[in-house]
Amino acid sequence: MGGIDIHCPPFVGRDKSGTPFEAVLAEISEGAGSEVESVVRAINEALEIASDHILIAPADAAKLLDPLRVWIERVPNDPRPLFSECAEDLLEACRAAVSNGGPVALVW
Repeated sequence: MGGIDIHCPPFVGRDKSGTPFEAVLAEISEGAGSEVESVVRAINEALEIASDHILIAPADAAKLLDPLRVWIERVPNDPRPLFSECAEDLLEACRAAVSNGGPVALVW
């Protein structure tokens, strides 16, 4: 899989900001509870069969909002700038999904 773009109209993430999203999701799900772990597990399962993109439903995006926000606040100067960009763009895409009812798209 190459670089991954994140979007949920009208939001469009930075170029290839989603590349480390699997690692970011793993970190935000640690200790976040069973609902978040279930969403992350479903995303990982979707990845196994996807060919060029996956979609995160608005209801699942809503469950990722708090863990993403907490992670961003907890590590504001993370030494991995790609992780920070990914988390920030994923948070904005999830907000857009909740707001407009469309899915978050992760496209490679």
